[in-house]
Amino acid sequence: MRRIGPRRAALVGQAYDLLAAAPEGLNKHQIADGLGVSVHEVTHLIRDLRLTLGSDDITVTTDPNGMRQPWIYRLVGTLGGAVRWIRNRVKDSEARIETLYAVIAPVAKVADKRTMEGRKAVLILRAVGRLREDLTDLGEHPSLF
Repeated sequence: MRRIGPRRAALVGQAYDLLAAAPEGLNKHQIADGLGVSVHEVTHLIRDLRLTLGSDDITVTTDPNGMRQPWIYRLVGTLGGAVRWIRNRVKDSEARIETLYAVIAPVAKVADKRTMEGRKAVLILRAVGRLREDLTDLGEHPSLF
């Protein structure tokens, strides 16, 4: 995980506080206004907040708010309120795994295995390949969510 500086860490904490005070959620513009930062910076702050929370029970969900409307960001502490978001994240993750495999497979094939990049490519291919196999083994079982 990348390290963040004290200014960024303070903003991440403020973003958490802002979202905690708004259980109905806020859009990026509202978060930007509340923190005094650009909407672009909010995207990075939300990512940093998610990484900071890590495997905590609390996470930041994002839900659509109508056609062409800004999405709503909320802190949630239970999965019950985040079923739609969870389904979306799982499907997105599966698509990213497939893309990563398609990208890394040819790299690992031609990379010089004596270099750090070559060894990393082979390791990533092995790990992603195993993950694809495990997901395939799940078959079409009903979703837990």
